[in-house]
Amino acid sequence: MFHLTPEHLEFRDLARKYFGEKAAIDPLAEPAEAGAIRRWWRRADEELGLGGSFLSEEAGGLGLDFGFAAVLLEEAGRILLDAPLLPVVVASQALRGVDPVAAGQVLRPGAAVGVALGGTDWMTAPTPRVDRSGAAPAVTGDLGLVLHGQSLDVVLIPAVDAGGEAGVYAVETADPGYLAVPVTGVDLRREAARVRLEAAPAVRVPGPGDAAPHLRRVGEVAAIALALEQVGAGQAALEMAVDYARTRVQFGRPIGSFQAIKHRCAEMLIDVERARSAAYHAVGQVVADADLAEPAALAQATASEALDRIAYENVQVHGGVGFTWEHPAHLYARRATSTRALLGGPETHRDRLVTALRQA
Repeated sequence: MFHLTPEHLEFRDLARKYFGEKAAIDPLAEPAEAGAIRRWWRRADEELGLGGSFLSEEAGGLGLDFGFAAVLLEEAGRILLDAPLLPVVVASQALRGVDPVAAGQVLRPGAAVGVALGGTDWMTAPTPRVDRSGAAPAVTGDLGLVLHGQSLDVVLIPAVDAGGEAGVYAVETADPGYLAVPVTGVDLRREAARVRLEAAPAVRVPGPGDAAPHLRRVGEVAAIALALEQVGAGQAALEMAVDYARTRVQFGRPIGSFQAIKHRCAEMLIDVERARSAAYHAVGQVVADADLAEPAALAQATASEALDRIAYENVQVHGGVGFTWEHPAHLYARRATSTRALLGGPETHRDRLVTALRQA
């Protein structure tokens, strides 16, 4: 398991304080519109350096290791941060090892550059087609659901040219060929859009080595990053349930003294610690630049199921108030439902884990 250093912990505390002050949960708030999210991100990027912290120094970033990204993602998960941190962190890993000049073509100060997550499967052959016959590549294809499809400034996507060569391409979301329709889904704390590209001008981002392993690694990093968010959300839901069990009195006693509630909370703790162990083992593999097939699949399958159970039990511990929209418990249940399906679901990742173990 990856062990956090004092520097990681200090960064985590800074992020927790910042998010608590600038992005607190309002259970009755309407979903934020893309423009507001983009403005929040630019301010946070200026104050915390969220965009460039995890890029290599050669690409103009701080070169922080993935452990710093891990604690940031976990803290974002705790408060269900409605900002494009997840796709931006994955993009920073997708740009590692890329020629600095090529990376500089898609990066600019304050811009949110993120990978397409949701309807795009980085693990399989890409479906968007790129036409490289003109002065600049042009990408056409249906990306399906894209997390923060309107609040990102630049989206990195996998695409294949007429010769069958796959690669990563950067598309500006402000371009007329980038067609995004906002979607209000089950998760009210995550902006998303259905996106189609119609001959959208693109910049190719050449990855290190062969394209297929590079694209697959982007997908594996995405699975790990999402697992870290899920761990944070699970931890917050657990703490919410425990705090309520300590203070809610029934029959003259705190309900946390009843065996049924004790067992629920204990099982929630086991779930979140199991998920955290799997997620941070995967973080260590990212930092070590090791193969991610097994740890990514294990982390995502474990964290998805854990958050699903924890969010459900949190509602149950709260009783009637847990079913109301005035209480934030429903937001964690929504996040659990949406993230479980986001990258293929636990069943898909178990299948990938079995395949990886057989090939080991």
